[in-house]
Amino acid sequence: MKPELFIRRIEDSDREWARKVLRDSWESSKIVTRGVIHETDQLPGFIALLDDLYVGLLFYDVKDGMLEIISLNVLEQRRGIGSSLIQSAIQEARSLKCLRIWVITTNDNIPAIEFYQANGFKIAAIHKDALIESRKLKPEIPLIGIDGVTIKDEIELEKKLDG
Repeated sequence: MKPELFIRRIEDSDREWARKVLRDSWESSKIVTRGVIHETDQLPGFIALLDDLYVGLLFYDVKDGMLEIISLNVLEQRRGIGSSLIQSAIQEARSLKCLRIWVITTNDNIPAIEFYQANGFKIAAIHKDALIESRKLKPEIPLIGIDGVTIKDEIELEKKLDG
């Protein structure tokens, strides 16, 4: 029998597991985007479960009629988990009457850029040398990323929603 994927809102009982995933992925539950520190583990979000096992999470923040994906973490790749979490975030953005959903990744993270584009996002901006300022807020951000690429720029991707 094929395991069933279930997406639901994050609950307080999920937050300790979420903090561990955030620390394992980003060295901390704090994430910096566009010069703002997000206490990610305190934000609203969604949890993905595959037959009652935690397999993914997405945290978001809503400001000025826009939903920003702050963190998307998937523990099992290529099973539709990330795309399902994104669809939940899009539905949430629409229910909140947001006109835009957006996300920041770094210049080294080509897999994330490709993933978001495959889910209908377009590159909206490249914020050159943004990580210089981000590291002042979160010094544990590494200098070198995927495939030995120096991490220095933020790549902003967006999906415009019908208003």
